[in-house]
Amino acid sequence: MRKAKGIKILSFVIFIVVIAFFVLPDLWLVFASIEKGATLNINLPTFENIALSNYVHVLPILSMPLLNSLYICGLGTILTVIIASIAAYPLSRYEFKLKWPIMYGMLFLSVLPITAMMVPTYSMFVVMNLINRRWAVSLFMSATALPVNIWIMKNFFDSISIELEEAAWVDGATRFKSLFYIVVPLSIPGVTVAALLAFVGQWGNFYVPFILLSSNDKMPLSVSIYNFFTSRGLPLYGQLAAYSVIYTVVPVIVYFLTAKNLTAGLNVGGIKG
Repeated sequence: MRKAKGIKILSFVIFIVVIAFFVLPDLWLVFASIEKGATLNINLPTFENIALSNYVHVLPILSMPLLNSLYICGLGTILTVIIASIAAYPLSRYEFKLKWPIMYGMLFLSVLPITAMMVPTYSMFVVMNLINRRWAVSLFMSATALPVNIWIMKNFFDSISIELEEAAWVDGATRFKSLFYIVVPLSIPGVTVAALLAFVGQWGNFYVPFILLSSNDKMPLSVSIYNFFTSRGLPLYGQLAAYSVIYTVVPVIVYFLTAKNLTAGLNVGGIKG
């Protein structure tokens, strides 16, 4: 009994420590973003030191990077979801000789580090005159997100009974109509999971746009926040925190907008084989 109680206490302490590692940086961001003369210390806000001047200073600076991020990540997410769905449907519905070698090949590609591909990718972009083109960056980030998202979408298509489509075919529906009116509506939770994973992954991607974009006016927030931190001598922690809060709030909003479908999608599909 004493041993079990000790294990329970130890587990609780470890849990508190892990939570602190995640919560404390977030508390610093929120408090420092509204604090006059913010430092690296976490100071509880008081009436005397609260100010919105940090946000006033950074909003004009981050408006263009914010639009760039929305463009790059939005286009990349749309491409990822559409292409992954088109590729996953036949992998779910048909059996052919090279199906599982293809599936496991995609799974292998999903674990390759992007940094290992950037030298040949940069060379290819130079040859094809794609450097400093935002849509090309979206296309590349979408391609890197496809393997795992194809797996996810295949699992969701597997969970939709083929008998529903067969019944529609018997009633005279074409394969396209059965796909559009039956499979697509039922796969919305899966599309939500794939879209959220693609968007969050691309929103936080620093390395790819940093290498493939050369103009500051085309950089997304993930790169601009680095430039903001390194181009002003002594760091202005309050403004940096305000910049970070705005950078963080977009994926949080996307999460809450998709939370209902996301929960259903995780319960149905997951990443099973």
